Amino acid sequence: MSAGFVEPLEATAIMLVEISARYIAENPPSNQNIMRITAKRFNQQMDYRWGGIIDFLKLHYMLSKRPQPYWQAHTQKASIPDSLKEDLEIWGHRGPINTDFDSAIELFPADSYQYVMYGMGFKPDFKRQGYLYNERAQADRIIQQNQKIIEQMLRTLPPHRQYTQQWLGA
Repeated sequence: MSAGFVEPLEATAIMLVEISARYIAENPPSNQNIMRITAKRFNQQMDYRWGGIIDFLKLHYMLSKRPQPYWQAHTQKASIPDSLKEDLEIWGHRGPINTDFDSAIELFPADSYQYVMYGMGFKPDFKRQGYLYNERAQADRIIQQNQKIIEQMLRTLPPHRQYTQQWLGA
């Protein structure tokens, strides 16, 4: 567990142990020749995970408004990883989305970054995205249409208990 523990996010230890165990269980090398390739791929995946942890933690520190020197040091551009600098440049115009991440099993997917960024006052300039974020009327129509569908389903579907009893043949 200590191999994956990063203060203040101790959950990273559990996640890294689980991902490591899963990788090892799914990729047992069938012979010595394959071991080198398997080890290389495992290390690449772990490097990717560690980079994601560092970026996610750094985001917390650099968005903080705390005045103490420790916290202020984290806002210095030189202390920000290049990968996070690139992400923040893009996210300044549209915010994080799932395609910004390379893995099917992300420790911190786009939602996690959105919660931290928006919760700490980071505000993308959505106006630069043009049509993508300026379709309020269309969004309102879709929401209303979905609400009608929900109301129809609530009127026509049986209550949960009745449905499960019917399904179970009881």
